[in-house]
Amino acid sequence: MKKILIALVLISSVITSKAQIEGLWSVIDVTVGEEIMTPTAKWTRFKADGSYESGNGWQKNSEGNWSLNEETMELTLDETYDVYEDAPPFIITQKANTMTWIRMEHGKKVKVNLEKIEEIPQAPWDKLVGIWELNLLTIKKI
Repeated sequence: MKKILIALVLISSVITSKAQIEGLWSVIDVTVGEEIMTPTAKWTRFKADGSYESGNGWQKNSEGNWSLNEETMELTLDETYDVYEDAPPFIITQKANTMTWIRMEHGKKVKVNLEKIEEIPQAPWDKLVGIWELNLLTIKKI
């Protein structure tokens, strides 16, 4: 009986549910085929109402709806502004505060590793946002 209880606890700790996906995630790395193609400061926020938003740094660049088939562990992202995408859903695995998405795109395996975070990551270009004081302006006639 004790062994069965331990097995159930271990199994339930690896099962991913919609509630475990909800929240803010940062992309740690992306591999397409053999190539590492990690975008800068990439993040995705999954909301409880089934919507999501994603971006790079403080710039949001996509949004839509998400769904998770808890039997097959298939994560489907339905982009609001994207052209039709023929790629299949991601198959996901999750451990504690990390998640991995895998699928085939154009004949290549795509693997995305994510980490749960509390704040949107800052990108280098975000440092340009703000109020600037102009110290010198030079106008030249052409």
